[in-house]
Amino acid sequence: MTSRNIVIAVALVAVAGSSQTKCALTPAVRLNAQGSAFEVASVKPNQARVRQSMTMNPGGVAYTSVSMIDILVAAYGVKRYQITGPDWLGSERYDINATTGRPATSEQIKAMLQTLVADRFKLSLHREKKEQPVFAILIGKKGPRLKAADPTGERGLGPAPGGLAFTNTTMKELADFLSMPPTIHRPVFDNTGLTGHFDFAIRVTANAGDQGAEATKVAMAQAEPSVFADALDALGLKLDSQKAAIDMLVVDRAEKTPTPD
Repeated sequence: MTSRNIVIAVALVAVAGSSQTKCALTPAVRLNAQGSAFEVASVKPNQARVRQSMTMNPGGVAYTSVSMIDILVAAYGVKRYQITGPDWLGSERYDINATTGRPATSEQIKAMLQTLVADRFKLSLHREKKEQPVFAILIGKKGPRLKAADPTGERGLGPAPGGLAFTNTTMKELADFLSMPPTIHRPVFDNTGLTGHFDFAIRVTANAGDQGAEATKVAMAQAEPSVFADALDALGLKLDSQKAAIDMLVVDRAEKTPTPD
């Protein structure tokens, strides 16, 4: 299971209460005058619609067929549902190749990305808090039915009969996974208080074999929250509908076509 599939780098803090959840946006990376820009950067529209890839290392970034939302998630350390703006932010695709010229930390690279998109896309944005419907994962009345995993072992996400199997996964990671499209279509938070790593499966269809694999894809894309609520109930967990104050990153202005290299 890749970090893109289930782990999102910056935690959203779930606070207090079984009926209210609050979500905090990670503070903006402070731009450092000594390290706020890439040494060399290329930003181009991608018309080929090839398979997306995103690589970041101390020497820079190599992004292929990424959306502006993908870029902002990487640059600001937020979740996709915390970004709002024009529809094209999620549909237009770009290739970015940039080098730092010297080893840089992930936080320095985030600052460089912020500078790059502000410059090349004439981006302006602001932050605001907005109350939204969310779901919280709670422990059910009879307690969790989860198999403890070795936290030093490999993490995995793969097919299971009628659903998906999670290996060496935390409840926070499960909540992050369910928050990502095309699953529940709402932010999901872990309010279980469970801190361990677990092996478990969530079942979203009664079909089996190859037919079940295809049915799982369809179910994950089209399922109502009740389907996931039933799947979690089988694990001794509860999906609870709540309201949360979400810190949003609002794109006020951005050019669809980046300035030339």
